[in-house]
Amino acid sequence: MTIRGLTVQLGRAPVLHGIDADIPAGGLTALVGPNGSGKSTLLGSFTGAAARRTGQVLIGDDDVLRMRPRERARRIGVLPQEADLAPELTAAELVELGLTATRRRRWAQDAGRETRATVDRALHRAGALPLAERMVHTLSGGERQRVLLARALVADPEILVLDEPTNHLDLAHQFDVLDLATSGDHTVIAALHSLDLALQYARHVIVLRDGRVAAAGRPDQVLSERLAREVFRVDGRVVAGRPDARDHFLVSPLR
Repeated sequence: MTIRGLTVQLGRAPVLHGIDADIPAGGLTALVGPNGSGKSTLLGSFTGAAARRTGQVLIGDDDVLRMRPRERARRIGVLPQEADLAPELTAAELVELGLTATRRRRWAQDAGRETRATVDRALHRAGALPLAERMVHTLSGGERQRVLLARALVADPEILVLDEPTNHLDLAHQFDVLDLATSGDHTVIAALHSLDLALQYARHVIVLRDGRVAAAGRPDQVLSERLAREVFRVDGRVVAGRPDARDHFLVSPLR
């Protein structure tokens, strides 16, 4: 994905200011930055949620900003930060909504068994197949994120967009969701609050500050003590992991 000159206004106020960024194919690109830096607005531009936009967001040579909603839904799967989940649906029915959004109505009506098989495959990939017949309102936070990840995966998109996928999850479930999201061949773009998770999981990092790109590159190059102090107002340092473990980025209050 290539982003050139992307500016987004919400009301009269510009939120993103001429963003230029290159997102490599495959692996996880982490989008990090303080609250209000524009992470969710940038992700919303990929999915059609942001309203007043100028610039380009390209998948290959195709401009996402000019795609029809069905085509965009087929190529980009989304796990939103906050989702309104209909309590009367089962997990399988919720996942199927991600599939029908990409299909013409008559085709969807005739799909039958093929649709359910596709839904079950997505639930299996997200480690959520045992939840298929559970009602949505009975799911725990971790179970809910697995089902929403399955909904994002169900149409087999090229790109997964995850807006704070670890929100409201305990530590074990945070690792669980990111392990699942990065286990396939998709290009994954995720807004993360944790610099430690960004260091552990990302192949590429984009740092936003005040609606602009403050830094971009490999995590080991970008996530530095200086960046932690200047952008996040914390002390931070990389701690090398054991030979069989990932490095960690530890933070503490600014002294």
